[in-house]
Formats: sequence, structure tokens, C-alpha cells
Amino acid sequence: MIFLRYGYSVAGASVAVILGPGLEAYLRRGLLLSKESWLIFLSRPWTVTILVVAIAFLIYATVGTIMLARGAAAVRRKGLEARRASLSTSKG
Repeated sequence: MIFLRYGYSVAGASVAVILGPGLEAYLRRGLLLSKESWLIFLSRPWTVTILVVAIAFLIYATVGTIMLARGAAAVRRKGLEARRASLSTSKG
């Protein structure tokens, strides 16, 4: 499963599958009531707080994943360089 490959929990995926359809329905209902204006979701302080925290978590997770990938690539690159160096000294 792709969630396990990237370190996400099965419990989180299960919660998303259960709550997703309800969230979509209420989002659609809210947009219809506000004549398709997204500003309705920024009109209350709690809603803005939740949106900001959610966006911050998404940015944090994305940056963390990028940093881990770069670190893994650097380790891989150093391993390849060491392997090449050992092969060239053993041939010489």
C-alpha cells in the first residue's frame, strides 16, 4: 500500500475514507449556500485556524519528505563514490 511506503498510518487512511464523503457533502452544501464563494470558509476564526493548521501540516510533511529524499540520495551517492573508489584501487 502506498501509505505504508511513505510512512503514513493505516488508521489515518481509514479515518480519511470514513470522513471524506461527509466532508465533501458539507463542502458542496456550504458552497451552494454561499453562491460558490470560498470566502464563507474564512468568515469565522475557528475555521481560519483549522485551515491554517491543516496547511501548515501539509507544508511540514512535504518539506520533511523532500529533506528525507535528499538525505537518502546523498547517502546513496556517497556509497556509490566509495564503491567506485574501492574498485579503482583494487584494480590498480
